[in-house]
Amino acid sequence: MRIGILTYHGVSNEGSVLQALSLWTLLSRRFPKDEVEIIDYIPWRTWSRNLKPLISPKVGLRKKLYALGKLRQLRSLLRRSGALGPRIWTSDRLGPARKALEKAGYDTLVVGSDTVWEVREDGFLPPPPNLFFLPDVRGVQKMGFAASSDKGRRYQPGDGRWDQLGAYLRDFDFVSVRDEETRRMLIDCGVEADEIRMMADPTLLSAWEGALEHESCDDGPQAVGKKAALWVFMPEFSRALRNGLEERGYEVVDLTKHWTADATGRSLFAPLRHDLWARIRSIRSQSVLFTDRFHGSILTMKTSSVPVVFVEHAERYPNSSSKGRDLFERLDLTEWIWRAPNERHLDGREFSRVCQLLESESLDPGFRRSALLDLGRASEPVVEEVVERIESARPKLA
Repeated sequence: MRIGILTYHGVSNEGSVLQALSLWTLLSRRFPKDEVEIIDYIPWRTWSRNLKPLISPKVGLRKKLYALGKLRQLRSLLRRSGALGPRIWTSDRLGPARKALEKAGYDTLVVGSDTVWEVREDGFLPPPPNLFFLPDVRGVQKMGFAASSDKGRRYQPGDGRWDQLGAYLRDFDFVSVRDEETRRMLIDCGVEADEIRMMADPTLLSAWEGALEHESCDDGPQAVGKKAALWVFMPEFSRALRNGLEERGYEVVDLTKHWTADATGRSLFAPLRHDLWARIRSIRSQSVLFTDRFHGSILTMKTSSVPVVFVEHAERYPNSSSKGRDLFERLDLTEWIWRAPNERHLDGREFSRVCQLLESESLDPGFRRSALLDLGRASEPVVEEVVERIESARPKLA
């Protein structure tokens, strides 16, 4: 049997690649005698976003080399694992992409995870309905695995396009999502609530760390003194946060500008040597990480004992519906969420609260990893259901 994973692996983003690798690892181990592969479908819109920093005259040469090195390293990680299937159509046009997918001859299609059901018109994927909704794809089992939507919900119930997406989603044989906001979106689309399963992100279900060849969490550099890493994609807010932390005696590094915390390589081509494990080691040398990255939070908590403060953009998530909040609340780490009401300035009261939390930090680092493991274990019944569904379809597909 051929199992194809249609996922969000083509962006220059560590988390997207790790979740794709995690899902492939999980299914490959459950179906060792079958052909399991990531469908190497990267729409042109996604490629254009990856290429933007490489061709922009506003981006300096060193940053261009870093963007190229990062893209190469992440693609190489997937290739070395053996996860990638052959490249299929790269056009944004649905018709040719669907035809190429059907020609590949998969028996089961697994869509997920990450924001595969993006409903923004201006997102990284083609405007919906795109291939990830499997519109009018026939003769194949359709499974949604820890799928997610995005922060934009431009359509409203009753809108013809919204109803169309609902029809495609109801055509799936099985649907599981990784967050409450996506669950609500599916219900708005007409998917029955009792047909939707909640589960953790694949990075919490599979041991992907071995692919990075990293050492144990207890080895390597540890923080000495007050050191803070920023992995926040709000430039003005990040600058204000940096200034505030430095006033409190922290040594601060911005990971959105440096590929590692000790990025001091003098060679012009040093940025080409982007290494995900080097980033992990850099984070582990800090005493705290501030981030608005969902997978960045998981990456840090799974591979280090560094406390993570998740920054939620209030302007982007007015209803407190971010994926990071959903994760931290399920981990019972709500106090480690910093809701930033403004992307340009610090909220002094909230900043003081977070600093006091850090200075009086008594939470056992092992608790975070234990909470992650518990969240993953809670999803095991859903994983078993996915496996049973795929197995039950085998005689029909033979």
